[in-house]
Amino acid sequence: MRTGLLIIFLGLSGCHLTGAGGVAFVSEQPCLGNCQSNSGCRTCSHKSRTSEWISSMTLGCCGKHPKYCRFQDNVLTRHDARKLASQELSRCGKCKVSSDYRLGYEQAFVDVSLGGCGDVPALPPANYWTNCARTPGGHEKAQDWFAGYSAGAAAAKPIYEPYNRVAASEYCEEEWR
Repeated sequence: MRTGLLIIFLGLSGCHLTGAGGVAFVSEQPCLGNCQSNSGCRTCSHKSRTSEWISSMTLGCCGKHPKYCRFQDNVLTRHDARKLASQELSRCGKCKVSSDYRLGYEQAFVDVSLGGCGDVPALPPANYWTNCARTPGGHEKAQDWFAGYSAGAAAAKPIYEPYNRVAASEYCEEEWR
């Protein structure tokens, strides 16, 4: 059972964990002695500077960068955002909030941490669309979710917005302004 889960995890996490990333581009043709091509050759193991640069800048297998996996990053970001939102709500010890408010607050933290703008969505999540939610009590729960989302977005923006971009050199920062 554990072996099967490990194989599934390695398959979902990308080829870089299995050591298949970062393959150099080398031609399959035999060396003719001049080795002036950009790709070099296998026979004399000579690689040109262009080939070394290309291989160092290439993505791992399946078009993925060997050091970054978006799926894993999003899972960790969601987890950390929910944890931080829970900590922020627990700081308000006297405040009693409903579970719907808490869900909206946490969802706002997740959305802002993943790069969202923090605007309150037009519709609540799908669990507020059911038949039992289309009652006065259901509408009150949806409004609690919206209030929690609004408060969560306001609390999450100062934490996440300054760092939601990948850091770049000062030269790039000046060109973007």
